[in-house]
Amino acid sequence: MVLGALVDYKIEPWEQLSSHCITNEWGVGLVTWWDGHGKYKVLWSKKGCTTSHDDWELVPHESR
Repeated sequence: MVLGALVDYKIEPWEQLSSHCITNEWGVGLVTWWDGHGKYKVLWSKKGCTTSHDDWELVPHESR
């Protein structure tokens, strides 16, 4: 991941049963901050806010 990369949120199988973790809630995100190790802040297109994530939660948008 790099700053400015387009990403999607990776929904884990155990999260799919939860009503608040639906793929189209998230949309496409833009990486806006990286701590140099594995934490990222992402600005999501549908939520309109910046949320932090770990590197294992994000996948490059073009690979979807």
